[in-house]
Amino acid sequence: KEGGCGKTCLVPLPCGHSCPSHCHPHVPGDHEFKGKCMEPCTKGFDDCDHLCKQRCHEKCVCKTRVTGNGPCGHPFTRECWEWKENVALPPCKKPCTRMFADCKHSCKKKCCETCRCDQLVTEKRRCGHAYERECWKWKTNAVLPDCQDLCGRGFLDCPHTCKRKCYKDCLCETEVAKPRECTHVWTQECWKWKTHAALPRCKEPCVRGFTDCTHKCKKLCCELCQCEEPVCKKRSCGHPFTQACWRWKEKVKRPPCEDPCSRGFDDCEHKCKKKCHETCICEERVKKELPCGHTYTQECWKWKKGIAPPPCKERCSREIKDCGHQCRKKCFETCRCTTMVTKTLECGHDLTRECYKWKEKEPVPDCTKKCTKTLECGHACENKCFEACKCELFVERATPCGHKNKQPCWMWTEGMLPVCGKKCGKKCGGCQTECTKKCFEVCKCEVKVTNKTPCGHDNEQPCWMWTEGRLPVCEKKCGKSCGDCGTECAKKCCEACQCVGVVTKPLLCGHPVPRKCWEWTEGVKPPNCTAECGKELSCGHRCKQACGRTCTCYEKVEGKREGCGHVLTQDCWRWTAKNMAVCSERVTITLPCGHEKNSTCGGSRTCDVRIQRECGHDMTCGDTRPCQVDVDARCPKGHEVREICCERLQCKKCDSFVLDIGDFEGKPTLVALREGSDEYAMVERRFKATSPQLYVTKIEAVYHKAQWALYQHNVDQCRERWGEEPLVKLCFHGTSDPSKIYTKEEGFDPTYSRDGMWGTAAYFAENSSYSVAYAGGTQQLFLAEVLVGKTITTGPTRHRQPPQFDKSRLYDSVTGSTGGSTVHMVYYTGRAYPKYLITFSSAPPVRSGGILGTMRGFFGP
Repeated sequence: KEGGCGKTCLVPLPCGHSCPSHCHPHVPGDHEFKGKCMEPCTKGFDDCDHLCKQRCHEKCVCKTRVTGNGPCGHPFTRECWEWKENVALPPCKKPCTRMFADCKHSCKKKCCETCRCDQLVTEKRRCGHAYERECWKWKTNAVLPDCQDLCGRGFLDCPHTCKRKCYKDCLCETEVAKPRECTHVWTQECWKWKTHAALPRCKEPCVRGFTDCTHKCKKLCCELCQCEEPVCKKRSCGHPFTQACWRWKEKVKRPPCEDPCSRGFDDCEHKCKKKCHETCICEERVKKELPCGHTYTQECWKWKKGIAPPPCKERCSREIKDCGHQCRKKCFETCRCTTMVTKTLECGHDLTRECYKWKEKEPVPDCTKKCTKTLECGHACENKCFEACKCELFVERATPCGHKNKQPCWMWTEGMLPVCGKKCGKKCGGCQTECTKKCFEVCKCEVKVTNKTPCGHDNEQPCWMWTEGRLPVCEKKCGKSCGDCGTECAKKCCEACQCVGVVTKPLLCGHPVPRKCWEWTEGVKPPNCTAECGKELSCGHRCKQACGRTCTCYEKVEGKREGCGHVLTQDCWRWTAKNMAVCSERVTITLPCGHEKNSTCGGSRTCDVRIQRECGHDMTCGDTRPCQVDVDARCPKGHEVREICCERLQCKKCDSFVLDIGDFEGKPTLVALREGSDEYAMVERRFKATSPQLYVTKIEAVYHKAQWALYQHNVDQCRERWGEEPLVKLCFHGTSDPSKIYTKEEGFDPTYSRDGMWGTAAYFAENSSYSVAYAGGTQQLFLAEVLVGKTITTGPTRHRQPPQFDKSRLYDSVTGSTGGSTVHMVYYTGRAYPKYLITFSSAPPVRSGGILGTMRGFFGP
């Protein structure tokens, strides 16, 4: 095939194998093989006992699989060359066999994972209940979740045991039935009997009787007793009337009697047809004769009172004396003859109009018939009789221009000439061309004529412009030579000459610069010189900047930095100006937070170690921004919201602010408002309105689910009790220990209050200046949402409960005035909610950085 021989070559190759190609010509001792030897390699390795398993042409690598122990002691099987070159082992997935010295449990994780004892261990909490969780959490004292076991503790003031979960405050929720003041039995939770919480209205049927009648009350127990039994009695008019019994007793004004009246009249024989309570008037229709002789029908009472009937609208039948015609108007109108009468006018035409117009000599209207006179021109007048005579017939005559034109005859008579619209035909005085304009237009010859202009060029324009001495603008090439460089001007003849030839001249610095000739001639400011400066600088180097720029040395110079001592190569001018570049040497430094960081010498000193925030999310150690993690939240009314953590979350359905679900559901929480927010500004403005000398240092929103639920329950009851939206106000409340209010489920409990000017109640002021005096050493007071509801304003009177509004209802609160402020007193728990806790001081606050929104819990596990 290659040399005529079809056998295999079989010449020995340098590797020891025979040439696998077909026989091919070659010089003895100089065999050439262009392919790759595909025979198995038979070489061995110096560092192991295995043979190479690669092809002869491939690099020798020992791929025999060998089993050895990893650093953890577990066996690993991989290729021999990986053991020789110490290739990193993959993570060990075998079970870990280590044992913990402090608990004697075995590690259950994989060998590659960090050892942590996940054995479930049961221990007792501080509350005494057992709790099972991973052993490592007991070792590290990880925070325990809230105890979910039943409390089971007893109460000193009742025989029941607590049925709430262990982590909650003990509260007796056993249902207890007791008689009310109305003797009906009411069942509610035991703690409400203990705290004397306001009872809802009794919905049992009333069983009371009445002393002034034999009926029984049919209303609910909570409603005012009124006898609703229907009773029928006679009115003063004699008709019977039925209404509720209590209305007869209290002599409530009765509605007017709607029965038909049956009385008669003294001055006529008719009967009254109105209702009993209406004034009797005879509405029977009676017909009588009018003075004009016609009859008219109207109500009887109008004839009795002498009320005149309306004008008679019957047709008049009287005869008019001065003309003998019969009147055609209505009876009540003044008689006037409207019969049409025809008479002849002075012009000879007849005119027909109403008779009374001829008698009263009203002006005769213009005669609209055709005129019959013959005019001076001999034509008959075609205008109307009342119009001035004018001949409108068109007549053709010759005008002064020689053309014949038509116009009305009267215009020729009065000497008025028409405007001639025919072709002019006059010849131009310059070119003898006939004028094509109309006769009444000014003659202007538009024929193009070529003449020489003062510049010497031939130019073309209309003949009339040459006649009037107007010269055209020459658009031809100028062609003049420049006096300085001899270059021919390339501009138009009408443009100012400006030589664009290039001329090279030296600048003030001595460097030659080529510019356009006109720029040198007209003194245009030359450009900055771009040649290399070449001056010797104070550092000894030559300036390599452009001639027109400030001399600055950019030679690279090596030296040591001041401070860190590292070698630095930078521009010469930086060493002279001591303007050092940032050092890029890698160093390990200890940060103020205690962590170590490997970075460049001049790099950032911000710590990048990941730590846990107070909210539970991760953050970098040096990050001072609020947490930006998305969280699920729920507002106090139960709506779900998804917003950013560590910011006050606002519900879009009810506009209330909410918390993270975990914090909100489990325990009372304070949330610091961000300074500069609208909510913070509103609270601060109300506080400083009457206490301008004090400074607000912090405002926190209070979130307590149980208190809020109790408060909303009372608001709903107040709305149901009065049938209208209750009055709610934001008021201040000072106390020596605010934590007793925002951590307890009762909130503002009047039973802990002292007996004040209006008795034992929780006092709330509209002015902060009043409540500041009661804040004590804590310098904290509440801005609370108070259910004022139906209130009564009184002077200082010691009450144990609000005064009576009526037989079955009490006022919701009492309002008074003291200490320069309006104050509101509530006598039951759950009638106010501590919405904001304000911390203040008499000195200006010192502002510091950090996370703006912080959360604080008060109940542990």
